[in-house]
Amino acid sequence: TDVRNVAGQIKREEDAAAAAARARAEKQQRIQVAQTAYNKAVDEYEDLAEEMKKLQEKFVKNPKLAFDKKFKKQVEELLCAKGASIVKSVTGKLNVLILGEAGSAAWKYGNYGSKYEKACQLNEKGKNIVIVKESDVIK
Repeated sequence: TDVRNVAGQIKREEDAAAAAARARAEKQQRIQVAQTAYNKAVDEYEDLAEEMKKLQEKFVKNPKLAFDKKFKKQVEELLCAKGASIVKSVTGKLNVLILGEAGSAAWKYGNYGSKYEKACQLNEKGKNIVIVKESDVIK
C-alpha cells in the first residue's frame, strides 16, 4: 500500500506539473497574440501618423487654394500674404476649395457649382481636397 500511495502521489504530481506546463503554454500563446495585435496597432498608428504628417507638410508648405466666384477679394489677398497660392481651376493638385458665403440661388436646388462638383469627383478618386466655407477660413 505504501508503494501504491507513493505511486499515486507521483502520478498526481506529474499531472499537476503537466497542467502547469499547459497553463504556461496557453498563457504564453495569449501573450503572443496580444503582442501581435499590439504591434499591428502600433504599425497602423505609425502609418497613419506618417500619412497625416505628409498631408500637413504638403498643405502647410505649398497650399493651393481655389475659390468660387463669390469669395471676398480681401480674404484672397490675406491668404496670399500668408503664402497660399490661388488657382483658378480645381485639379488634383488642389489642397483646399473655399466656398464663398454669398453662394448662389441654385444652391437650394442642390447645385453647388462646377468647382464643388469637380472637387467631390476628385475626392471620390482618392484625392484629399478639403472643402470649407468662407466663414470657416476667416474665423
